[in-house]
Amino acid sequence: MPSGSELSAFLFKQIHEGICFFQENNQPITLLLGKNGDPHFIKKVEAIYINVIKEQVVELVGDHEEGHHYEILFLAHGVISTVEEWLVTGAKETPTEIAKLIVSSFFKTPIEMLGIKRPTAF
Repeated sequence: MPSGSELSAFLFKQIHEGICFFQENNQPITLLLGKNGDPHFIKKVEAIYINVIKEQVVELVGDHEEGHHYEILFLAHGVISTVEEWLVTGAKETPTEIAKLIVSSFFKTPIEMLGIKRPTAF
């Protein structure tokens, strides 16, 4: 199992490459995502990305267990939704900024991502 920094670097590289591809093909992809685009396009992208994540899990931790199914869906949809929003709102941030934001979110709870301190007791 890779260390935290190795995992972070691995994830960053993979996600950054994908974001750069989307940026390079921004115009046709944005058209496909738009109001008059192909409503099935994003589902196709998600299916491909889910398979990529499954392959990466096997590469990182060995055989993939079906018990990771929902976790993989959660990660994939989070990445895809973030990149989709980035594209349709004009891709103002750099691919590096978006990739860093995505990867850092993998290592935080949703509460931490919002900047809220965790409660210590109920």
